[in-house]
Amino acid sequence: MHGQHEKHSSWHIILCALAVGASVAFYLFGNSASAPAVPQDVKQAVVLFETKEDERGGVTFTITPKNFAQDVPSWDFEVVIDNHTRELSEDMLSVATLIVDGAEPQEPIVWDGDAPTGHHRKGVLKFKPIGPAPKSFELKIQSVEGERSFLWQLK
Repeated sequence: MHGQHEKHSSWHIILCALAVGASVAFYLFGNSASAPAVPQDVKQAVVLFETKEDERGGVTFTITPKNFAQDVPSWDFEVVIDNHTRELSEDMLSVATLIVDGAEPQEPIVWDGDAPTGHHRKGVLKFKPIGPAPKSFELKIQSVEGERSFLWQLK
């Protein structure tokens, strides 16, 4: 009788392992068939841009481009400014410009972020989208320490 109990236990272990394996396979592969297909043009529109940093005079500007698809309401740059030496008094709408493919500089339309005060600021600088898709774009920011230039080249 002891031998039959071991056979039943072995079958239970095998059946449980198969059930777990089937569940994992369905989770990994079964759900992808039900997910909606993403059109190729949308896949191409999602581009991740490198974060750029400029540190001068104890003040660091960190810039990350966001939302650069053709159909978005604005081209956005996440801006983080950190320092321990002076008040950050720059009016971001007055000191920033965007140059796309070497064309005329564009002024931002919105600064959605911290007020011009303190030692740490963060926000999103928004520009009117410019089409077609650029080959390069450069964000320039005038600060007490001089002009800061952030350039991205696209392939």
